[in-house]
Amino acid sequence: MRLLALLSALLVSAFVVPSAATPAASASVPIRPRWASQRILELDRTGSGEVVVALGDPGTAHHVAVIVPGVGINLTTFDDPENPARRPYGMALSLSHVAPDTAVIAWLGYRPPEGVGLAAATGARAREGATALRRFMGQVRRQARPDANIALVCHSYGTVACGDAAPGLPVDDLMLLGSPGARVPSAAALRIPGQVWAATAATDWIRWVPHVRIGDLGHGPDPSARAFGARALPTTGVSGHDGYFAGNSSTLTAIAAVITRRVGNLSTPSPVSRHT
Repeated sequence: MRLLALLSALLVSAFVVPSAATPAASASVPIRPRWASQRILELDRTGSGEVVVALGDPGTAHHVAVIVPGVGINLTTFDDPENPARRPYGMALSLSHVAPDTAVIAWLGYRPPEGVGLAAATGARAREGATALRRFMGQVRRQARPDANIALVCHSYGTVACGDAAPGLPVDDLMLLGSPGARVPSAAALRIPGQVWAATAATDWIRWVPHVRIGDLGHGPDPSARAFGARALPTTGVSGHDGYFAGNSSTLTAIAAVITRRVGNLSTPSPVSRHT
């Protein structure tokens, strides 16, 4: 029992990081946010809010990418014009600029944990998100072109929700970025028909989170570790936990290559760990 209590304390304390590592909430949603000019697929302004925004037409594009964000994201933090690539709408913009003929969807169809603490170290919000994500991805597949390839790009706690949603999900590629764990022991256990990819930058604080699971506390093995079995995405140019979609990020370029079926341009071996 003492060991269990110690591990629980370590897991919770590991998620309590400096406030700079979590999105800073603004006072309210701008009267007309930047994403208001895009294709809004869902919008719920109650409470912390939910929104799903598409750049491009998911029904006609040859490629569709769905970005699932993590902790601290709500209507007020869905976009940050000053640091756009660190927030879901800016992530979608960055990816759409480098992935031709791709409809990119920023999916905030669930309520992630508000901050990095106990809620982020457990799976309740992820399970709620997984239910909504399975429903949404089913709609995307039904409405997309028959020959469209569909990728799910998950970041931070969003990878926990994606892990719960994954079994049987109609996606060609699943990407786990800066993941605290996907609640499964291996890439094969995610049971998707396509390829699983993962990346954790050396500068990302998430790599110090204990990758264990005790009941509902913790999220299990590191998806970017060699033993997990995912194919690695490069992380050169990534700074911190929220830098995977920055303009100079090799991860962003690689994500676009996977989505647009230019995987032959990637030189990263499979599988491999970037920080073991």
